[in-house]
Amino acid sequence: MTNTPDHQVPSQESPQPVSPWRPIIITLLSALVLGAGSCFGFLTTISAGSNVNGIFMAFFLLCLIIFIGSLVWAFVTWIHNAKRGG
Repeated sequence: MTNTPDHQVPSQESPQPVSPWRPIIITLLSALVLGAGSCFGFLTTISAGSNVNGIFMAFFLLCLIIFIGSLVWAFVTWIHNAKRGG
């Protein structure tokens, strides 16, 4: 009698490395979409004179700062990859 398993065990493959550009693109697109939404919210409530205008403007400025930071992050990653040769 041999001790052979009835089922095949899947081979253990190493996971694929994640691109360093994926989180940069996700951050850029998220900041762009959320910034556009808060800009739209600000522009639609500007004539109403509501206190919500300040919240929309602050959120838009936050998204703008995140977007610019993501552009800097992308530039630094691009320079880093160019120097490494990858």
